[in-house]
Amino acid sequence: MISLAVIVPKGTHTIPHDTSPPLTAMTPAAAVSGIYLAHPQARYFSVGRIGRDQVEDYAVRKGMSLEETERWLRPNLGYETRALSPL
Repeated sequence: MISLAVIVPKGTHTIPHDTSPPLTAMTPAAAVSGIYLAHPQARYFSVGRIGRDQVEDYAVRKGMSLEETERWLRPNLGYETRALSPL
């Protein structure tokens, strides 16, 4: 589903035909797009690596084995796994 937000000039209720943006499909189909707004006083942060206790808890909640969970989350792990099996 494509969402489109259009700013309508003040005092009007319709969008002029010559100013409306063209509706085109994104390529590739799985692409993600968005409008990113910044503010000078904004504070941005990054999320750290996942600890073993978090992975164990997640595996229990998802009903997955620890090895399978580690395999899926390997790029985000903050520790070395015991057995490195191929994906």
